[in-house]
Amino acid sequence: MWPRQLARTPVALRPTVPPRWQRLGYRSRAYLKLNELNDKLRLLRPGMRALELGSAPGSWTQVLVEHEIDTLAIDLLPMELVCAGYAWHVHDVTAAA
Repeated sequence: MWPRQLARTPVALRPTVPPRWQRLGYRSRAYLKLNELNDKLRLLRPGMRALELGSAPGSWTQVLVEHEIDTLAIDLLPMELVCAGYAWHVHDVTAAA
């Protein structure tokens, strides 16, 4: 589209470029935060274990599994399968046992 035509086009109809996190196959931009933190502090090492509370939608789970970390992801909301290599449960950790 020409710039003038684009300016007159309603925002909902304008062509959009998917955000970087979507193009890379992540569920949200939260993976950027965790990867940036890891680049600075080198927190994630293969063989570690992680308990992820409030794991939906699963971006951090994806990053943890990519770094070969054994991950247990827990959330109140159901979450689509992220990838192999982690355990996931729907559970309210604040509820009485």
